[in-house]
Formats: sequence, structure tokens, C-alpha cells
Amino acid sequence: MEKREFKSSRVVGSFWFPTKMILTEFDVTLEKKYWTGKEVTTINYKNIGAVNIKSGLIYGDILIESTGGQTIEAKGFSNSDLITIKEIIDEGRRRS
Repeated sequence: MEKREFKSSRVVGSFWFPTKMILTEFDVTLEKKYWTGKEVTTINYKNIGAVNIKSGLIYGDILIESTGGQTIEAKGFSNSDLITIKEIIDEGRRRS
């Protein structure tokens, strides 16, 4: 699987620094940028315990929980992106 990147909406998320969700063959990474730096969180597919999606009219949120208590929460992704992200994560979990 090639690397897939998804960016949150500038309308719902951060206007200047949209959140980026990066999915690779082995893990999911959330990158949040700020004026003073960035926060990067990575969870391997085999350590993902649950994936929850909350859909709104156009945009929604995703919460990814690991078996070790680590959490990735991202807001402002399009509903179609959220469905694609969940499908890729589910496939990655089945492979690992």
C-alpha cells in the first residue's frame, strides 16, 4: 500500500495549520502543526483497539484508540475521507 495523506478542512479545523492524517502500510500518524512547532502521534495498526467516527452534515471527527491507552483525535475531516480512513485502518488491522 502506498502512503495516503488526508488533510482536515480549514473551515472546521485550524485555518492556518490543517491537521494531517498519514496512513502507511504499517501505521497511522496524526500531525498537528502550531505556531511554535508540531505534535506528531503514531500508532501501529496491530496496536489499534478501536476506531470511532462522528459524522456531521459535511465534516466529522475521528478517534483512534490504541490497546496501550494512546489516543489520536482529529476534527474537521470530510465524511468521505473519514470512511476511507476507517476502511484503510480496518484493512491494516486485518493484515497485522
